[in-house]
Parts: sequence; structure tokens; C-alpha cells
Amino acid sequence: YNPKSYKIEEQVQFEVPSYIKAKHNRAFAHLSRWYSYKHVINELRAYEKKNGIKYDFVMVQRFDLVWKTIPMFETMDPNTFYVGNSLLNPQKEWSDRVFISNSDNMEKFATLFDEIDTYMKPGGELPSVKQWSGISSHFLSRHHANKLKLRVDYKYNYKTDYNEVRNEYYGK
Repeated sequence: YNPKSYKIEEQVQFEVPSYIKAKHNRAFAHLSRWYSYKHVINELRAYEKKNGIKYDFVMVQRFDLVWKTIPMFETMDPNTFYVGNSLLNPQKEWSDRVFISNSDNMEKFATLFDEIDTYMKPGGELPSVKQWSGISSHFLSRHHANKLKLRVDYKYNYKTDYNEVRNEYYGK
């Protein structure tokens, strides 16, 4: 690897709000994931500004994915926000494994971390419920993109185009 920029820091110790009705480790992992996403995009934008460039496409994925297909960016519209297909019902929730779009859309989407409290607090738009173990990136990501009015399309299929390393090489 030859990263253009990076940020290494100690694990942030998040305070999990009491209204998030999830096991502490699950809630902590969700907060950490979206915090990291935000900071990755901040690094990207600083690099773009410093170098006077703007990326047509940015792909952010979970670190535990293995690709079986090479993403074909030349067939994609950079103004569309691409979400990986999965077995989930996209009318309710999304796969949270991979997102692809232009850097402006990715920067907008990176505000998800800042909105978790707004969405999940009592009386919020996605209050913590047992149905999704108290917190869910599947519901949060779909809801946030809809609030931002991102033009969404589904691209690349979970299991056939990409998979989690543990499933691909070690079984479940």
C-alpha cells in the first residue's frame, strides 16, 4: 500500500448514550465505525484541497471485505451514491459494507456520525428498538442517505461480487 494520507490515533472511548438500547460493545462498534468514516473522508478532502484535485469516485468499504469482481468505475455515474446489493430489504435497510460515489456525496454522507444522536434519541426519527438490536448501521445509513436526498443505486452483489473474509475463506 502507498497511502496518500492517513491518521493513526488511539481508540476513541465513546460514551454510549443510555437511550441506545443495545449491548455496550455493539453500540460502541457502531459509533466507532461512523466516527472513522467521517475522519477518513476528512483526510480525503484535506488531501484533495492540498493538491488541487477532486476524485471522481471514492469507495469506502468495511475492512473485512474481499472482492471477487473488479469494480468497473467507467460504467458508473459519479453523481450517484452506490450501495452494495444484499439480501436485506432496501426499502427498510441497506447493506453497510461498501459505498461508492463522488467525494462531495461521500462528504455529505460522512455526517452520519454527527446525526446519530438526532436520529436515535427519544422522540427521534429512528429511536432505539429491540427489532434491530438497539442500533443498526443498516437502518442508519439508509435513513441518512434519504435525508440527504442522495440519488441512490445498488451495485455489486454481496456474496457474488464481494464477501466478508471470514465467510469467503473460513466459512461462517
